[in-house]
Amino acid sequence: MFAGFMMNTWAVATIVAPVAGIVGFFVVLRGSAFPAHAIPKGAFAGAAGASLLGISTLAGLAAFSLVGALGIGALGRRGRSDVATALSVTPAHATSASSNMSPEHNDVPSPPLAG
Repeated sequence: MFAGFMMNTWAVATIVAPVAGIVGFFVVLRGSAFPAHAIPKGAFAGAAGASLLGISTLAGLAAFSLVGALGIGALGRRGRSDVATALSVTPAHATSASSNMSPEHNDVPSPPLAG
C-alpha cells in the first residue's frame, strides 16, 4: 500500500478530490452535467487518435475537447430544443471516432502481444 507508485497515487488523489468537488458543485449549479460528461468522452477519442498518429496525446485531447465544446456551444445557440440534439450528437460522434480508431479499422499494424 505504500509502494512508490501508490505514494504518487495518494498524493494526486489528495489534490484531485477537493478540486473535483468544487468543479462538480459549479457544474451542477449551472446545469451542465451532460456537457461535462460529453466533452471528456470526445477528448478520449482525440487522445487515442493522436496516439495512433504518433503525435502528442495532449494535443489530440485538447483539439477534440475544443471542437466538442465549440460544437455544443454553436448548436446550443439555436434554441432550447437544439441543445438536447447537440448534447446527444457530441458523445455519439466521440464514441464512433474512438471505435473507428481500433486496429480492425485501419492499416496500422497491431503491436505484438507479450508472450
